[in-house]
Amino acid sequence: LLYHLMVLWAEQDITPDDVFEELAGRAGTSGVEEKESR
Repeated sequence: LLYHLMVLWAEQDITPDDVFEELAGRAGTSGVEEKESR
């Protein structure tokens, strides 16, 4: 599964660091809070 995910990232020019930064930015945010902020 991770292999295929990384292949998709490579096709979209997304680095693992990009993903980790996005996840770090979302840490501590609940789904309800995120949805309300839209």
